[in-house]
Amino acid sequence: MKQFLNLILFAGLEKDQFNLLEEEIREENRNNLRVCSMICAVLFGGLFVLGLFFRGLLESNLVIYCEAAGVSLIVFLFTRHILPRFPGAVKPVLYLYFFLMIAFCMIISLRRPEYPAVTVIAVLLLIPFLVTDRPACLIGSLALCVLAFCILAWVKKAREVALIDISNALIFGSASMVCALFLMHRRYRFRLMSHQLKYYSETDLLTGACNRNSYERRLHRYEANCYESVTCIYVDVNGLHALNDSKGHAAGDEMLRQVARVLMEQFGKEFTFRIGGDEFVVFRMDVPQETTEADMKEVNRKLEELGYHISSGIAVEKKDQLVINELAVLAESRMYMDKKAYYQITGIDRRKA
Repeated sequence: MKQFLNLILFAGLEKDQFNLLEEEIREENRNNLRVCSMICAVLFGGLFVLGLFFRGLLESNLVIYCEAAGVSLIVFLFTRHILPRFPGAVKPVLYLYFFLMIAFCMIISLRRPEYPAVTVIAVLLLIPFLVTDRPACLIGSLALCVLAFCILAWVKKAREVALIDISNALIFGSASMVCALFLMHRRYRFRLMSHQLKYYSETDLLTGACNRNSYERRLHRYEANCYESVTCIYVDVNGLHALNDSKGHAAGDEMLRQVARVLMEQFGKEFTFRIGGDEFVVFRMDVPQETTEADMKEVNRKLEELGYHISSGIAVEKKDQLVINELAVLAESRMYMDKKAYYQITGIDRRKA
């Protein structure tokens, strides 16, 4: 029973694994909604145009086709231009749109009560392929649509046709629910594996910071995404080799973990990279140099309380003069100047440190 509940609520994943995928699933649903609304806008718009020129079945549904095409076009534009700023609204808009499409299909079916419904059944079968959500929500939504259609068919259609529609809705609706359960399980499993592969390929497993591979992939994004300037902070951990020699590599590893933790807490994990054994790089966009210098003082204070010391170099460049590789080289050269000053003050031999 517990395993079945887990399958219904979290698609067979652990709760924390399921929540971990929330952002990716939201983006997938937004893309699906954009594509589906565009296709429906073209499809219903085409049916409306055909209905203007051909009399018969299409002509009787002109208003429905026009309304469905208009709603689909509005949803497409909303999904493309507005919804990215309100990510929490993706799922409600997605469900609302599909409920409206099913309602349009029900109205089309009821316009010709002497014929069994086809479009409603088709949409019911398609929904699990177009929506990614926890199985309980998806199955509950499908059941609600099936119930509503069965009631309308029984009330509005002749008994013989109503019985056909109700039996089709129950059979194919149940098949759609089973399909939804199976698809959500497979889809979430696949997403989890993809997420884990991406995490391991971009994360330094010792410190949790972004790794060198991630650094190389993201480096030039900062040039494109900044508005005014980019700041590069180059950090080198002082005394790592000496600590490894005197207390063992476990102590050195703990030192690196603490340095990474403080940097990530101050600047954010997605902007903090471990690019070498004891070297870290941090990027910031559109932040005044004075703010960065104050933040680095706080980083140094926290690390000194733990008994650790770092050398750092800060370089800032305006967007119109920015060459990201040169910025990193400049920050690195300033870090070496800071490191040299540190060893001169402490009197420690750098070759032994």
